[in-house]
Order: sequence, then C-alpha cells, then structure tokens
Amino acid sequence: MFHRTLALAASLLFLMAASRADETYTIKVNRDDKGGEKYHLSMTEKGGHNIVVTGADGGVLNEDNQAVDKSVVLEKTILLVKTGQKRPEKVAVKFIKVHDNKNGDYGLTGKTVLAELKDKKYECKIEGGGELSEAALKLLKSDILKEEDEGPDFEELALPGKPVAIGETWKCKMGEITKEMERKMQGMKLDADKAKGTGKLTKVYKKDGRTFGQFEITIEMPLAKSATVNGVDFNFKEGSKFKVALNFDGCIDGSAQEGTMAAKMDFTMKGNITANGMELPITGTGDSKLSEERKDLTGK
Repeated sequence: MFHRTLALAASLLFLMAASRADETYTIKVNRDDKGGEKYHLSMTEKGGHNIVVTGADGGVLNEDNQAVDKSVVLEKTILLVKTGQKRPEKVAVKFIKVHDNKNGDYGLTGKTVLAELKDKKYECKIEGGGELSEAALKLLKSDILKEEDEGPDFEELALPGKPVAIGETWKCKMGEITKEMERKMQGMKLDADKAKGTGKLTKVYKKDGRTFGQFEITIEMPLAKSATVNGVDFNFKEGSKFKVALNFDGCIDGSAQEGTMAAKMDFTMKGNITANGMELPITGTGDSKLSEERKDLTGK
C-alpha cells in the first residue's frame, strides 16, 4: 500500500510539473498611472565614461571624463489623471533622500514637489514655498515625471508580443529599439541590421494574489560605420557598440507597478573624427549600472 501511495504521489507531482511547464504567461510590467495610486521609488545610477580625441603625434587633444553616482528615494502620489490621458495631470513627489556626486541633494531632501501638467509640460513647485534649481527641475522632469519621453516604452519593445513559458526565450523588437535609441542620441547612428536582443522568462510565482516573475534581457547594438553629429564626421571601427543586460523581478500581470529592475549598460567606440579638414583618432569607453525598486503603497 505504501509503495502504491508513493507511486501515485510521484505521478501526480510529475503531471503537475508538466502542467506548469506548459503554462504560458503574458508579461506586462508597465501601464498607465491611475488617480489615487501611491508608490515608493528607490533609484540609483553609478558609472561614467571616458572619451579621448588624440592628435597625429598621439597627444591628447580633448578628453571628456565623467563619473556618475546618483541615488533618489521618494514617494510618488498620482493625484489626478484625466480620462483618455496617458500622463498624470497632477502628481505629488515627496523626496526622502537624494544624493548626486555633482549636485548634492538638489535642495530636495525632505521636500514635497507638486507637479501639474499644462500644455504637455509640467509646472513644478515646492509645497509650502521655495525655489527649485535648474538641476532639480531637470531631475524631476527627466528622471521622475518623464516629461519628454514621448516614444514607446523600452519594456514594450523588449518584451515578447505573445505569452511565453518559463524557460522560453524571445527576440526583442530591435528595429524599433535602434530607431528609438538613435532618436535619443541626436545624430549618432546604429547598425540596425547587426543589432540583436533576446529575452528569457526564468521564474513565475504568486504574491499577494498577483502574478510575479523574473526575466532577463540582453541587447547588443553596433555603431554604424559613419555618422555626422553637429558638423563633425564620425567613422567607427568594428567592435564599436552598446550592450545592455537587464534583470527584472516583480509583478508581470499588469495589475501593479511593483518590482526591482537592475540594468548594466556598456559602450565601446574606436575610430576617427573629421573636423575642420583634420582626421583625428577617437576612443571611448563607458559603463552605467542602474537599479530601480518600486513598491505599491496604494491603500496603505
């Protein structure tokens, strides 16, 4: 009897495992904000770049060396969203902790900023009075309110357009991704034909009645051999490229914007620039590690 019970249990476990293996999931991590929602956000960025232009004798003519070390912890409350409008009409941002190796805390730590959308631009003011610096406004509008981000969400282009099973891989929409990257790089060109990107769903689990999961995405985008930026001609050699590695762990059913994202971006460039009739060697390297943790505080 005991052996038959073990055999039956083993068979049931096998059938359950097979069922889970065949189950597919639609991954959705972004959706439009809704009025009354509140989130705790923690964002960090560390890295930098070094771009060097040398003369014919090998001496350095110009060097752009920058380091980035930034972290922001805040609570974001969606006060109002008009029907049919993607962006919130009114937002309150409470800054808990801010640090930047260049701008300190922007004068924002402990402050609450109220933002209202007018003519597709946010008007921002400190609750209770006070002035916002240009650097603080740029941080707010670019990194937090995404005021100028009119293009498609990166996640929508990188995620599969169909349900996938645990362990299944997919190809990212590289044509659209490279086009969007070129728009943001303001003149630099990518070799879309050689760009490649894949994703993989590695785990699915339940949390608070929602479907959570883990997935990874890797993308490689070679620079086009030639481009002209601000009147300067660039000619890149083989191996000049951008690489992105992203890992996500969070809600994937679209019911909540909650989870942790970690991304690492690297770039390498080597070639020549032509300016004022002179052809000069250029080399560059850079890396950036970004992380974002979002917790849903709605109703708490």
